[in-house]
This record gives sequence, structure tokens and C-alpha cells, in this order.
Amino acid sequence: MDEEKEKTIERRAARRHSDRREAHVLFIASLVADEVQRPPHKLMGYTRDVSGSGLSLIVSSPRESDFERCDVNCMLRIKLSLPQGVAEMDCRVIRRDWLERGNRTKGYFVGVNIVNIDAEDRVRFAEYLSMVG
Repeated sequence: MDEEKEKTIERRAARRHSDRREAHVLFIASLVADEVQRPPHKLMGYTRDVSGSGLSLIVSSPRESDFERCDVNCMLRIKLSLPQGVAEMDCRVIRRDWLERGNRTKGYFVGVNIVNIDAEDRVRFAEYLSMVG
């Protein structure tokens, strides 16, 4: 299957919510494998879409090394800054791509599936989804 057709296939099981209203939800992410380092390497950006099972993230870094750290199947610990407070979750990268080929100054897109989220953060995140849905 070619790359362009691959990008158009719908893989989500959960309803997706676009949170493109007055502000995006800011996030900070670190690679779970890197958290033994002090301090762990951080990625920052904002959400483009959210659902109960995953997130679409825009990482504002144009650095190739940051892009390479977010390889498909790696695990990220993501902290979302929600109106109800911070929600932390472990997510698996399922897709990544530069926002504009040939112009990496815009940053890149990362699609993730939520793998683990504790009960309190799940409630906070569900409340946020009901607000944007």
C-alpha cells in the first residue's frame, strides 16, 4: 500500500474530537525509556484531535533528533494541560510525519494510542472529552 493511501485509512475505534476552538490543549511528553535520565528529554506542543483512545499531537520542534526519538511503537508519557487539571498518560506512537515536507521549521505530527491512564486522570480526561464533544 502506498504512503498517501495509508494516510487516508481510518484506524480509530473511538470518536475523535477536534479541540480547535479558542486554544489547543498544551502537552509535555517524554520518552518512557528516557525517564531514567535526569532530566528526561521533553517534547512540547499542542493537540490537534483527541479521542478516548488516542491523540493527534503537533510537536513544535523542528529538530531532526526530536523527530527520530518519536519512532513508531515507542512509548511516550504525555501530560495534558486540561481545564480540569493535568492528565498524565502513557501512549504508544502509531504514526509520525513532518507537517510540511521540505520545510521542517513547522514541526511534526505524532499520532498516539493511549495505553495506560490511571483512574483519576481518566475521569479528568473524560470530562474534557464531554466538553469538546
